[in-house]
Amino acid sequence: MNRRRIFEGSILGLMILNLTVLGFILFKPTSNPETASEYKVPNPSIRSEIIEILNLNEEQITHFHSLADEHRDEMRRLEVLKTDLLSTYFESIVDSSAMNKKEATLSALQKLEVQKLEATYEHFRKFNELLEEDQLSDFKKVMGKITNKP
Repeated sequence: MNRRRIFEGSILGLMILNLTVLGFILFKPTSNPETASEYKVPNPSIRSEIIEILNLNEEQITHFHSLADEHRDEMRRLEVLKTDLLSTYFESIVDSSAMNKKEATLSALQKLEVQKLEATYEHFRKFNELLEEDQLSDFKKVMGKITNKP
């Protein structure tokens, strides 16, 4: 009899814990594109490191900051879209009427990841075009640092 009470209490506790976690997931505030800060710059001091490694001149620094800001804004925009799509995707778990959207949402998430990769590639391509011939060899070092390759 005593073991049964412990077992029932454990089940009740786990059910309350599960409901609490689901509540946090389902009732969190939705993202607003204007105030979205989900996308965090991986390493905030990376800009100054890049400027130092490449020995950028003032004009290059201005263009670099502009490109970096554009890229950050684009990543934030895409991150907001991703958050909305993830919400729709996982909604199919609790709402059977959303099940028909599951495959389309998954496809949209995959396309969004491709967009993020392409935007990042384009960002680095544009940045590479800003560089002088003598800075290009150091650009390989910068790319290695960014992609965590030695």
